[in-house]
Amino acid sequence: MITRKDDFGIVDLGATLELVPRQFRLITGMNLFETHLGTSTIAQIERVDEVVADIPARRRGSERNYVGSERAQIKNLNIPFFPLDKGITAADVQNFRRYFTADAPKTVEDVVTRVVRRIRISHEALREKALFAAIMGQSYAPGDATCQYDYYTLWGVTQKSIEIDPADATQDPMEVIEEGRLHIALQAGDNAGAYRIICLCSPKFFSALVHHPLVELAYTYYGSQQEPLRRRLGAGGENAVYRVFEHKGMTFIEDISGNIPDGEARLVPMGIDSMFQLHFAPADDLQEANTPAQELYMWYKHSAYLREEKVESETSMLAVNTRPELVVEVTLKEEETVEP
Repeated sequence: MITRKDDFGIVDLGATLELVPRQFRLITGMNLFETHLGTSTIAQIERVDEVVADIPARRRGSERNYVGSERAQIKNLNIPFFPLDKGITAADVQNFRRYFTADAPKTVEDVVTRVVRRIRISHEALREKALFAAIMGQSYAPGDATCQYDYYTLWGVTQKSIEIDPADATQDPMEVIEEGRLHIALQAGDNAGAYRIICLCSPKFFSALVHHPLVELAYTYYGSQQEPLRRRLGAGGENAVYRVFEHKGMTFIEDISGNIPDGEARLVPMGIDSMFQLHFAPADDLQEANTPAQELYMWYKHSAYLREEKVESETSMLAVNTRPELVVEVTLKEEETVEP
């Protein structure tokens, strides 16, 4: 409960955040990213490339074999800062009734409760954008150039791209996608035994895939677990809007957020150690400096002297992709236009 005990005060609303129901977010719900609660505004990121060589046979008593050294890179990256506040004035309360009541007057506590909910949802959407950006090979820090990174450039790697022609009824799209899967397996360097690969699709790409003649033909002669051409399945529950389709050992998930460019998809490995990381920094507050970070900070502040009430929130986070070369870009070939 929000109460005013004196002319100036600060109430930590961190405990109330758990009372706000979380909304399902596709990438957030996958638990794809390792969370790091740091004590600095700089994240130290380490990328290790294992070097595994063949072991030749030697004659006894002759020269021996020696294991090669791993290749390690360490980068210090700035963690972007995202504040979001809401001032509360008399106009937010005066002459308003409490929602879903006939005549009960609205209170400051009512306003704060709804503000906390809106802020929480906004931060959840922010995190989802940051996670998607990392999958696509970028950091998410609009407005702060000091925190904007291209992970392909940072680690000195390139992205694999493959193309599917939806107009070619003879081209099996799964054979093209298999090329991307093999690329991930070879680049990962562990014989593809410790992770699974999913395909995140834009709605246009997803529809083109499931309605491709060869894919439809495959489900003409035998039933499937999810029957994607007959009914919609949702990631995150039966009532979710994300469609999921499994075919030939690959899971395709439709993303409707718009974070994946129209007509494109991404093959993403799940389970590569330390590939996806989410780093948090402490609040921009003297009392919080050099203390373990929280994922989200929120306070209610009031001042009788300034005649001011407000809710302040902030998060400092950086989503990192240490192995961007393992994310394969899949695109649909554009139709050629014939000029009259």
